Amino acid sequence: MKKILLIITLFGSINAQDVLTTISGSQANGKFIEVTETHVVFQQVGVAVPSKIPLMSVARVVLSNGDVAFTIEEGLKGEIKEKYKKIVEQIRISSSFNGNKISKIYHLGTVNHLPLEINRKLFSSEIEAKNGGYRPCSACFDLRPSIPDYYFEKQLAAGVNSSLRYNYEVIYEHSELPRVQTRLNRLINQWTETLKGYDYRILIVKDESPNAFAVAGGNIYLTTGLLEMIEDDTELDFIIAHEIAHVERRHTLREFKETQKRANLAAVAAILIGVGVAATGGGAQDVAVATQLTAVIADFSNQFALKGFSREMEQEADIFAQLQLSQMGIQKEKIIFALDKLATHTSKLEIPLTANAFSDHPGLSSRINQILNSEIINLEKPRKILIVKRNVKANKEEDAIINITIRLLFKGPSSNKSDEDIITLIGEIINNDKYNSYQIGNLKLGALGIADIVSTTIKDFSISKGSKMDFATTISINKDKSDKLLDALKSGQINVVTSVSKVSIKPGEGVKKSWNNQPLKVSTFIQ
Repeated sequence: MKKILLIITLFGSINAQDVLTTISGSQANGKFIEVTETHVVFQQVGVAVPSKIPLMSVARVVLSNGDVAFTIEEGLKGEIKEKYKKIVEQIRISSSFNGNKISKIYHLGTVNHLPLEINRKLFSSEIEAKNGGYRPCSACFDLRPSIPDYYFEKQLAAGVNSSLRYNYEVIYEHSELPRVQTRLNRLINQWTETLKGYDYRILIVKDESPNAFAVAGGNIYLTTGLLEMIEDDTELDFIIAHEIAHVERRHTLREFKETQKRANLAAVAAILIGVGVAATGGGAQDVAVATQLTAVIADFSNQFALKGFSREMEQEADIFAQLQLSQMGIQKEKIIFALDKLATHTSKLEIPLTANAFSDHPGLSSRINQILNSEIINLEKPRKILIVKRNVKANKEEDAIINITIRLLFKGPSSNKSDEDIITLIGEIINNDKYNSYQIGNLKLGALGIADIVSTTIKDFSISKGSKMDFATTISINKDKSDKLLDALKSGQINVVTSVSKVSIKPGEGVKKSWNNQPLKVSTFIQ
């Protein structure tokens, strides 16, 4: 026993090292030798000759027993010491995030518009600043959402907003505006998904027909007729949450792409090369494409102002509005009040609703039925779909290039087809590859007891290298098979086949496939 203790003691003494820390924060292990008038002499591990390090560069030396052998404050005197303090303070400021106590905005420490010292609060990270109630400076930080097609979506939003304002009178001083904006802000602050970063605001338009509109980018329009019908904040919350879901699920952009696919117009290809080419020196052919795209956007915007979103997108917005309000503790029996009032309005008064979220009575009845007969399942053990390159033998989470985690399941009757149910998978996707961005195609799911493979597509899904994002995808399935699929998803007794392609993603621009356009060879595993 004594021999063992002796060995441990000798081993500890041999491996115990002094630590030198520079003013930049880097550290070196080794043996402290001495301090001269101008240098600290230190023998670094692995270096044959002792190093002479200028006093002004060394913050401290801590010996292996914990004693402090040197600090720069002790090694300097008079003017040099004061000069050093100023240098250290400047380094501290420039390497921190500088909050303004008055404006509650934080800045990079390297700019020349920092708040005065009396109003300054330093944070070591952006997370610390945001947790302290501060928001980023728009000059110091790029606050644009880092999502594909962002610039095109802005152009599309401008066209749709212009069409809506042409067709409706906006009442900027409406007495209800502060109240409804407060409800919007409350919902945004409690939203369960990670918000993409759009700038939300409510606009009230003069129209006796009860209606609501959501436009890419965050504008939400409510009609005066709708506000007159609303008598409870819960009713208003459902409508606003429904519109937020349209924006966050990027339905305006998706509707445009689906419209162009149906029309088989070549102009949609212009999305892939960006917009505004005339302003950036594009050639005549590029300008012609951009001009054609502008005309297509104008036509789409006029049609959208009259027809609104597809049934599929209305169903998806209902699901996320219900999910949001249920997380806030609101019973689904209360959620349907707004829809029931609209259904009653159209049936009793025989006044058809014209567009968007509340387009016709049969649709409203089906949507009410979907909400009342739905269930939301929080999975105690989230299900993971691991996508691994086929040449990788292991099936561990750390081996996956893409990790799809399913945390919530929504099941209910379809509001579009009477013989179908829908199951929505909600969760997050992580791209573990730090060097490549990917696009996922169809997810094909199989389970015991279900004869047919069911497919679902994550709409407009692509994920940048080394990033994480929320996702949701909906499966339509015959009613006699939906319970079996739900049980299989809960238990993880499913198999998944999918396709993955490498893509190039530039911030704000469209997704471009790699030069060979061939999907990767991948395998999937369920945990």
